Amino acid sequence: MAYWIQNNKEELNAALTRSGLNARVSGIHAPGGSWQSSRHIRFSAGYAPDNDAHDEEVHYEYHSNGTWRDGYVLLHFEPQTESEGRIRRLARFLKNKTVGKEDIEWLSWNWNDFTNLPYARLSVDTPDLDALVANLKRLETYFLPLIMDFLSQPEVESLEAPYNIKETFDETPYSDTSEDGVSAFSMHLGELMNWNLALPDYQRDYCWENNDIVTLWNAIKSSRLQNDYHLGTIILHYHQDTTPDKPYVYDIIDGQQRLVTLSLMIRALGATGQLPLMKHSFFSHESTKHVSNAKYVIKTLVAREKEPQDFAKTMLEKLSFAVLILTGNNMDLAYTFFSAQNSRGVPLSDFDLLKAHHLRYIHIEEQAMHLAEKWNAMTQEQDGSGKENNLKQTLAVHLFRLRHWMRRNFADEDAYRHVQKEYQAAPVMIGIPPFGESFVFNEKIQGGSHFFAYAENFVHSYEDFRQTKIVELLDRHLNWGAHARYASVIESLLFGYYLKFGRAYLTEALFCICSYMAKHRYSTPRATTASVREYAQNSEIIMMVEQSSSPTFFLAEALERIVPCVYEMQEDVRPVHSAFFNSLKNLFKAIPAVSDKEISKRIEDEFDW
Repeated sequence: MAYWIQNNKEELNAALTRSGLNARVSGIHAPGGSWQSSRHIRFSAGYAPDNDAHDEEVHYEYHSNGTWRDGYVLLHFEPQTESEGRIRRLARFLKNKTVGKEDIEWLSWNWNDFTNLPYARLSVDTPDLDALVANLKRLETYFLPLIMDFLSQPEVESLEAPYNIKETFDETPYSDTSEDGVSAFSMHLGELMNWNLALPDYQRDYCWENNDIVTLWNAIKSSRLQNDYHLGTIILHYHQDTTPDKPYVYDIIDGQQRLVTLSLMIRALGATGQLPLMKHSFFSHESTKHVSNAKYVIKTLVAREKEPQDFAKTMLEKLSFAVLILTGNNMDLAYTFFSAQNSRGVPLSDFDLLKAHHLRYIHIEEQAMHLAEKWNAMTQEQDGSGKENNLKQTLAVHLFRLRHWMRRNFADEDAYRHVQKEYQAAPVMIGIPPFGESFVFNEKIQGGSHFFAYAENFVHSYEDFRQTKIVELLDRHLNWGAHARYASVIESLLFGYYLKFGRAYLTEALFCICSYMAKHRYSTPRATTASVREYAQNSEIIMMVEQSSSPTFFLAEALERIVPCVYEMQEDVRPVHSAFFNSLKNLFKAIPAVSDKEISKRIEDEFDW
């Protein structure tokens, strides 16, 4: 019959019209010389009658069974790339609505290909023209009202589409009734979305990976959401906003990763309500990369939902949180709460908190945004050495030590929030403005742009320092095993020298510093990290550097404090001592010629060349 239809299209359309059908012949697939079994006829299904291209995405088909007068009809889907998600949702909608109809059979062209859409076959033979018209009418009676119902529903916006929903937040601002400025509530996700949620400057980047997103989705799905499903704690900071139409705001202190991800999920599912975090823009490269990846993963996950909008509504109603609200301008209290990370949260680092602390001193928005972006870039850069990035190495390790050692104070690198506390703005006299900053490593920290410039200046200095051949050789020969703790403090002290005198006589300075620290190594059977740092602190080397106006003064004073050939005088020489001595020997053997003759002779005597 397919061959007959191919040559009698107008007669068939007339028969369809007489039967009151909307379907019309829209295409004939009949390759030249093909058998009946490889031919099929397409009929429009009323999906998009005003758009031929999209109308073809959903259509009926007549297929021959291989005999002259036998065949069957079906509903078929062939979406274009840009509308695949919507057609896939339509197919699931129709399949779900026709479950239980004995004459409708949902099948797949290829059971091994789960990316293929199913098709709905009418399990009634179609042996002649009258049967074809009757069976098409049965399909249209089943599916056309359902297609119209689906099309009447609000279209699910793409995650890439602009967020243009007019938001209406609760008019009644939060009222604190607690004495300590902290109140606790149990709230559903939908209730949270009615508040003017925002991501403050001190929040870290969005950083969830595939596994984090899938784990959250699977946890929600496995709960079935028949009852409330608790997703941990959310901490908000309530305060007045300067924007006239938004007089109050709830900054997210803890819960950013979960709430951003849930907002993306809710929107991908087709919810039409407001999602305040969707208006937030991420500027750092890492955040935009992770958000783009999250959208891709989430679109894949929600594509399997039979009733996406219903599920979004259920999530808003059933997902619950313990919500802590801090009030007023007590930012220190807000920072304190960051340490109480829940199981799904990502804690803020000292560097995140420092960014927030110093941005508060900058009142020009464009300037604050520029400095925040530069800071984010510095926190993410790696130098390829396998160490922490240069910002952390500079501020958290070397400058932190030098600033404390200058006062002969112990540099406790394990203390809680030690970096945040070290680089906060120093107190000032109200009537005397600060002036005269010169970027000295141990100077007092001024709040705002001065701190960001201070950090950038010393990070660049550290990057230049790391590029020197001497530091490269120090890393290669000493920065391994038990010697690494010595290599680290030697690098700190040498960096202090470099900040004062640059590359001038850097090899000679390295020999003096290494020789001084070697005395501790050779006289200590088992050196701990704390004892090595304490020895460096008490050495007064950094104070000697700062008091010297020229390398000659530092080198002369340092040589006076060094005991020559101390390794040879040790009575209890252990393998670790020998290994350290040989590492130093190989280090100075690899270094180019030393320019100062006296120190060159001391090196030869020390290592018996």
